[in-house]
Amino acid sequence: MRNSCLLLTVILGIFIPVLLNAQDANNAAAIALNARAIFDSPSSPAFGNPSANVTIVEFYDYQCSYCKASEEGLERILQEDGNIKIVYKDFPKLGALSVTAAIATLASARQDPNKYLQLHDILMSKDVRLTGEEMIYQAAASVGLDVGRLKQDMGDPAIAQQIQDNITLGRSIGVSVTPSFVVGRHLYPGYATYDKLKQFVDYERSTAHAR
Repeated sequence: MRNSCLLLTVILGIFIPVLLNAQDANNAAAIALNARAIFDSPSSPAFGNPSANVTIVEFYDYQCSYCKASEEGLERILQEDGNIKIVYKDFPKLGALSVTAAIATLASARQDPNKYLQLHDILMSKDVRLTGEEMIYQAAASVGLDVGRLKQDMGDPAIAQQIQDNITLGRSIGVSVTPSFVVGRHLYPGYATYDKLKQFVDYERSTAHAR
């Protein structure tokens, strides 16, 4: 029995890295195939240097605690690195309120992209917990958005379709958890500190895949 367990351990030790590398290769191929939709979609909010040589794309949910914890690192790297662009892709998977928050923030961009970022920052704050639709509208009002117009814009089917497109796109490249980050041709799932994000960026800049 001991020898059998040892053999199994050796086999797993050999094949698990191979499987992981194969999965990464599959993700990279899917990312390359969908590069325009991932990095350059005009409907996805983007901030930073439009001509950046590295783009960080985040798939996130406004009720995801790990997404909120990663936000500080994203903001810091955007402030410190003048050659970074960040693209936000709503990927609501934690219920109807997550969908409402995603629709509201995307609708807010129709009034002012900067208001979008302010509302996004509030809803993504570690100290803020979504408790209902009214809380989202109060946050929108606090950054100077016209809430009446916001509600009207939220009813546009194009916004709901954009979110569905994000979900379809994310799944096609291997996104299954939030947050998930695409940097270059690699998918990095899960919570990411500033240091980890910087490692992703530095690695991509050291390869021919940086963009």
